Order: sequence, then C-alpha cells, then structure tokens
Amino acid sequence: MSAQQTFWRLLGNYSIEIPKVQRDYAQGREDSKTAQIRQNFVSTLVELVSDPDKSTDLDFIYGSVRDDTLILLDGQQRLTTLFLLHWYLALSAEKLPEASDKLSRFRYETRVGAREFMQALLHNGETIKPNTIPGKISDAIMDAHWFFSIWKTDPTVQSMLVMLDEIHQQFKSQDLNMPKLWAQLICHDKPPVTFHFLNMDEFALTDELYIKMNARGRSLSHFENFKAWLQSQTGELDINKKERFFSKLDKEWADVFWQQRERGVFETDNYMLRFFKAVVIFRLGSLVSIKGEKLNAKDTSLLSTLLSSVEMPLQSLGEYRIFDAQTFEGISVFLDFIHSRGSCEPDEHAKSLIDVFVRILRSSDYLDLTRFFALYSGVNNAFSVASNPGTSSEKLGCWFHIIERLINNTYIDSQPNLLRAARAIQEFKILGTIDVYSELAKQDAKFIDFFSERQRREEILKARLICEDRAWLDLLRTYENHSYFYGQVGFLLEYTRLKNAGEYCQKTFSAVAVKAAVLFSDDLIETHDFLLQRALLSIGDYLVASGANYNFCRPTKSNARERNENWRAVFNDSKRAPYLFDLLDKLSVGLEKEGLQKVIERAQTKDWRQLFIQFPETIGYCGKREARFDYYDVDEIYLLHGIRMSGRHKGLVSSCLYLDINSSKDRDLEPLKSVMDNKVVSGDDHYTGLTFSPFQGGTLIVDYEDNFQISLRDENDLELVLTEDDSIKALHRAIQRIIEMAGMEPYCNQQDVVEEAMEAE
Repeated sequence: MSAQQTFWRLLGNYSIEIPKVQRDYAQGREDSKTAQIRQNFVSTLVELVSDPDKSTDLDFIYGSVRDDTLILLDGQQRLTTLFLLHWYLALSAEKLPEASDKLSRFRYETRVGAREFMQALLHNGETIKPNTIPGKISDAIMDAHWFFSIWKTDPTVQSMLVMLDEIHQQFKSQDLNMPKLWAQLICHDKPPVTFHFLNMDEFALTDELYIKMNARGRSLSHFENFKAWLQSQTGELDINKKERFFSKLDKEWADVFWQQRERGVFETDNYMLRFFKAVVIFRLGSLVSIKGEKLNAKDTSLLSTLLSSVEMPLQSLGEYRIFDAQTFEGISVFLDFIHSRGSCEPDEHAKSLIDVFVRILRSSDYLDLTRFFALYSGVNNAFSVASNPGTSSEKLGCWFHIIERLINNTYIDSQPNLLRAARAIQEFKILGTIDVYSELAKQDAKFIDFFSERQRREEILKARLICEDRAWLDLLRTYENHSYFYGQVGFLLEYTRLKNAGEYCQKTFSAVAVKAAVLFSDDLIETHDFLLQRALLSIGDYLVASGANYNFCRPTKSNARERNENWRAVFNDSKRAPYLFDLLDKLSVGLEKEGLQKVIERAQTKDWRQLFIQFPETIGYCGKREARFDYYDVDEIYLLHGIRMSGRHKGLVSSCLYLDINSSKDRDLEPLKSVMDNKVVSGDDHYTGLTFSPFQGGTLIVDYEDNFQISLRDENDLELVLTEDDSIKALHRAIQRIIEMAGMEPYCNQQDVVEEAMEAE
C-alpha cells in the first residue's frame, strides 16, 4: 500500500540509498529549460515553507526495502532537492548539528565523489554562513578547506552546487525567519511538502521496473505510475483475482492495446492510461452529485484533469474510492471481450464495437467517450455471466446501436452532461440485451429522461414496429445509417403515417425514404446552385429562424446541435415538414436532381422567394446561409456574409438587380456593366444598392428602401441632373423585371415624378 510521507519522516524510518544503477542528479543542469524548471520548483518550495496554510504533494516515489534501507527506484531527483533544501534551512537556522545524523541517512552509491561531498556538507557545513554570503553559496563551499577540487568533476556534485545557488538566491532575497521555516519544514501535523511512497516489494515488480527505468534513463511513465498505484487499491480482491488481473494487464490485455496502435507508435502506455481514465469518468457518473449546470469545484478539477492532463490524479482517485471490486471486475470483463474479438476475424457487429473502443484511445471527445460508456456497460451486462459469444455479440450490437442513436442525437457538450450521460447509460442497462426491442417497446417517453425526448419517442416507436414485424428492422437500419439522418428517421415515419391514415406502412416508408436519402446525400444536400433550397422555396417558406436571422439550412452535421438547427428543423416542424413532403412527392426515384430542376423551373411564386429561386448566387453570398429580414424597418432582405448586421452584408433586391444587369443581353446596358458595383456595407451603414461610376460626370446611385430610388451625384454628394439616355431606360426596364419577379409595389422613378410636377405648374 502507498503511504503519504515527508522527507524527514521517511529518513526516520529508513536509510535512503541512491543505487549505482541510477543516473546522476540532473536538476542542477545549466541548460535553459532545466534552469527554468529549477527556478519555478525552488520558488514553490520557498512559498510552501513560508506559508503554513499551503502544501503540495510530489506524487509517488518507488523503492525496495532491504534491511531498513530504502533502495530508491524512482524519485531520486525530487528527494535530492529536498535533501539540499533541508541542509540549507538547517544550516541557516543553526540546527545542522542536530539534523545531520538524520540527513546522513540519505546517501548516493552512484559515485564516490557525490557520497563524500554530501558527508562533508553535513560534517563541515557549519563553516558556511549563508546570511553573510551576498553572492553564490557554491563559491563559499568550493573555497572551504574541506572541499576537494576533484569533486568539481562529478556531475552530481556540480548539479548540487547549482541547486544550492538557486535555493540561496531565492531565500536571501526575502527577510525570513529561518528557525521558523526549519520548524515548518520538518513538522508532522501540517507538512508543506509530501509525497507517496510505494514499497515495490509488495508488488513483485521491482526487477521489471528497474529494467525499464535504467534502460531508458528516465522516470516511469504516467501509466507505470498509475499501474503501481493501482496495485495498492486491490484490498477487496482475493490474491488469485489480483494476480490474474495484473498478469493479463501485462500480457493478453497489453496485446489488445498493441494491436490498436497507430502507425509509427511503438508503445501503448498512453493508450492504456486513456482507457482507464474513460472507465474512471464512467464510474464518476454514479458517484458525483450533479445539480444544475455546474459541478462543484472538486469534481470539476478531477474531471478536467482526467479529460485534459497526461497524468492520472491518483490522490483524488483514492478519495473517490473508484477502484473497488466492481470496477476491477468490469475492466476484466470488458478487456476479455475486446481481446476475444480481436484474436480472431471479427464479424460486422464485433468490428463496429471494437471501433468504439479504439476511438477513446486517441481522443477525449465527449461523444466518443459517451459511446464508450455505452459499450462498456453493455459488454458488462451481456458477458458478466457465461453466454453464447456469437449470439450475445449480435444482440449486444442491437442494444448498443439503440443507445448510440440516443447518444448521437442528444446534446452532450459539457462536463455535467457527460456525467449525466454516464449515469443514464447505467440506467439503460436494465433493458438487458436478450430482447431489447420487446423491453423497449414497453417503455414510455419518460424512460431515461436525460436523452433527447424526440429520439426516445422515436426509438420506442421503432421498437414497437419491429416487435410487430421484424422486417422493419433491416428497413429502418438502412436509413438510420444515412450520413445526415444519423439514426433519426422519425420524419419519414411521420410521412408514412400521414399518407396511410395513421398507419405505418413499410412500402410507403421505403418509397419516400429512398428519395429522401438521395436528396440529403452529400451530392445534393448543397449543390453549387442550391437546387434543394430553391426547390423548397418554390413550394413554401421553409426558412428556419436562427436568432434574429433566417437560415436556408447548411449541410453541417458534426453533432446533434448542428443537425437540429439546420435541416432537422425542417424535418421535425409541423409547418415546414409538409413543404418537404410535397417536394418528395414531386420527385421520381433515380431522377431526384432532374426533379428538383423541374420544380424550380415551374415555380409560380410572386414574392421575395422568387428572387432567391431566380438568382442562386444570393444564397451563395450568405456565408453561414443566413439572411436578415426588415432589419431597419424597410422592405429589404439582407444577405449576411457572417451572422451579424455589424459584419459585411448586401441587400437582396439590389443584388438581384446587379445579377440581372450582368447577365442581360440588352445592349443598352453595356455602358453600365463596366462601371457597376454592388455595395457591400457593414456596421451602421445600411444603405445597400448599386453605384455606377463614372457616369454622366458623377456617380449614378440606385438605392432600395421599400422602393427603388435613382440619383446622380457629384463627389460632394450634391445631386446632378440625370439625362434619360438609352442606358437609363434599360436600367428602368431591369428594375421593372425585378419588381415583377418579386411581386413588389409598382415602380415610380424619380425623373417621372419631376416631370409630372413641372406639368402640373
């Protein structure tokens, strides 16, 4: 078992030996990276011994005990620095004589010079007076009569001197009570610096870890630290289960992770640590209290570390008591399942399940983690008792795909929701995996209320249909696997119900689903000329409210939120869905694209929709596919490059006029084309329109606010007299085309108004 220790207390229990196989002390190296680490570490130590309310834990040290001597395996660097800190504060507090006996129990066997130097520090150190040394303490030490110059060639001694200089520099810069600091450093009640000591003799891993440590010349990996700690958490396991667990972890299960490594990766420690972290997070779902949208600070800290840090927060795990007998059993069942499926050619069901496991080895994505929770729970539910592996694998697949659809269509985008999902999955396992459809068919929409209510209702409905006729299973699965539908096909079932007087018909479902699958495929969901959007506008106003804007619907599908805020807002809306159903009825299987084009060509709309239908470029300008209606109390629609009016935007009507003129074959418009510009405005500038410059000695401006206005202005914005030449008459005709296309108010140009006023005089 591990025990929290201090350096002073550990020296009271053991002599501590740095064995010959260990490397030199390195925290005193003088490269820039080590210097920064050293400076920060010493600064922290100074702060800790200066403030009784602060403390820190330096993680784990490992070693084996031989005749009351602790032979240190890992922790050499940290303990050596603590030795130097104790020596310096004891010396400064004039306590070195009484402290030297205990400090002498820490010794290096790596080099004779290092061992002799440490003995000299303890026996002759009183000749050094830190409070009288303004510069480096190492200079005073090397000038002392007891210092042998040969020690300067020892890398460990060199590093110790550098570290002592850093310690001296940081302590002397402050006016501190050294006797008080010494007492604080060695106190038992509230020690400032602690660590955990693991006696490796208890775990029969000494030789293996020695080999790893010494071969690499570096500390144990985070997983090796965790693995050693994990062995201290097996109190609830009998000796046979404990030995079997760790034997498999080193052999069969290690091979599981090795087989799943990415190209060019030659170790699996990080993969194994990610797996154990995922299990910990899953278990937290049932242990943590979740109130509102936030976790408490302690739970947030633990979960954040698990999700983002490369380390495993061992001290916190001990407090939460996560690794009980149930957890060890769950891990064993799961890894046995993965190993058995990987040791032979996996079937389709098994391969899809293994892929879920592999994804969490490479990322901490919330959805991937939640899918893993489902798999982990399902495997334990199905295989905790002996069963037919083939049959169980297929039935497990059915169970898993139901809960996967619930996961995929629920917002899991925060730490509290991640833990709520874990808890909900543990509730979901009550359905079992023997006949999940018959069990689910008995439920109502209140069942497991964390997941999306719409998806819960859909899954219950589909389960009832499958129980009535198993032919529904393959038919539904075909379209559930569609890249955009992503498991949600309720709108197609609703179409079937409406067409069949409240009944669900497989033939009707199949006929509409095959067309919908093409319509929302990657090829058609958003073409360069926006066929789907324009065809729907030909039937009705399907645009989806998005804050103050309206959305044409984007094909984005990376998560449930993006789907729900785009095309699903059409699928699942009682007012918009009929437009889609009407469009689907107009299409023929295999000729969907041609059908969309025909619908567009036959459009009979006489409002703003016709402008978008006629000029697809207007939709294309909307970078996020959003437009703003009547923003400035004027009858104009604004095409947003982003999502805000403060960003770049254009007017729809003026943009359509621009496109009409540009594509027109009217020769009288040629003089205007070369000098025409469609205004892009932003911020408070909302006067959209066209400018033609130079034209008739000034700038011709065409504005639209409820109606078209034409004026000719000079560089000082003074109005000039506009000559009605052929190009202006052609411009009027173009404006008239836009007005008629959109069913707008009759156009009355400014020149006509002036002439009528003059005649009236």
